[in-house]
Amino acid sequence: MFGGAIVYVPASLLLAVLGVIRLECVDGGNSDLLVFHYILTEERCGSDFKIFNFVDSLFYAIDYIDANYQPRMTYTPYFDFLNGCSLRDQDRAGKLMTTMHSMRTITLEIVGFSVLLGPPLTVDCDLVNDWISLGLSHTSAVDRLYQISYACRSQSQVTIFTKQEALVVDSQVPTSMTSRRTDANNFAAISLVLTTSTLVMGLSALLSTYGWQDIAVFYEVSLEGGEIASLAQQIALMLALGDAGTGPFNVVRRQRLRPGMDHSALLGDKNSKLDVIILLTRPTLAMEFLLETRNVMAIRQGKIAIIHLEPTDMLTYDVLRLWRNELERGIDLAASGQCLIIMTALPTGTAYQSNSSIYEHVSKNEVYVD
Repeated sequence: MFGGAIVYVPASLLLAVLGVIRLECVDGGNSDLLVFHYILTEERCGSDFKIFNFVDSLFYAIDYIDANYQPRMTYTPYFDFLNGCSLRDQDRAGKLMTTMHSMRTITLEIVGFSVLLGPPLTVDCDLVNDWISLGLSHTSAVDRLYQISYACRSQSQVTIFTKQEALVVDSQVPTSMTSRRTDANNFAAISLVLTTSTLVMGLSALLSTYGWQDIAVFYEVSLEGGEIASLAQQIALMLALGDAGTGPFNVVRRQRLRPGMDHSALLGDKNSKLDVIILLTRPTLAMEFLLETRNVMAIRQGKIAIIHLEPTDMLTYDVLRLWRNELERGIDLAASGQCLIIMTALPTGTAYQSNSSIYEHVSKNEVYVD
């Protein structure tokens, strides 16, 4: 038995401070130097929206940055609410495009920078990322919409605008600010979600340490889980190829999971040799999987390790709060709980703090019983 464990993978979380200027540089017009856009969505679209207070967290982060920046910057938040949990549900795609157009209009009207924090759902990622990264070739850096993403995965943590142009003279930016605020090499977005290469690096080190070779990758397919089939494919391929330091590993299976299916039947083949199951799911579905497989003989004998990865992981404390919400239901996971390893991420150079104030920050719908 493994006794259950939490593995932390170092990761650099980027803080994007867009170029801001002193208030006295603004000659009339809108004095807002920074506009934040945020998209609200229905609680039914994910357990995260029931547990976390995203709006409160947003203001807390902005105020923290603002308090440490001199002179203090002015900013304006804009909130848009979208129904639907998929692009087809209640015409979410069409409404999302309308919202992006509105953000674009606001960006052109203000004298400062405009940033989208989001989107909140992974199903929105491709549409939003393409819209922002393509930009418009005739606009200056200040007239573009930027993005800080906490749910969308990208190949690297930064995305450059597709078209980069030199200085644009006929912009709305005052002449005194032009040299500071137009940059031919600015980026369109940053992603706080762990990159695939970081995930694989951590997995490879763990697998090599224990000498595990035969691996199955199980990934969630649901509205809440988002579209992570490509992530599962990339992880399976990279583990199978290996690198100079670790691997290659034998990826014997790649399997879709969904709520309500017979998970124990997936491990029913007694002739199948398996050392590790990598679960790419939300903690809610992971709990369902663990509960249904706790009596499988290989699990009871401690022959299979179960490594859980939250696909949208960007911070240990958030992932563990989701797990705490599940575990406080008091369900006995028995042997499967002993085989569980939770792999998550901390910013580079930091250490895990079990008494972190983040655990004390609860949403209006969140009640914990100690």
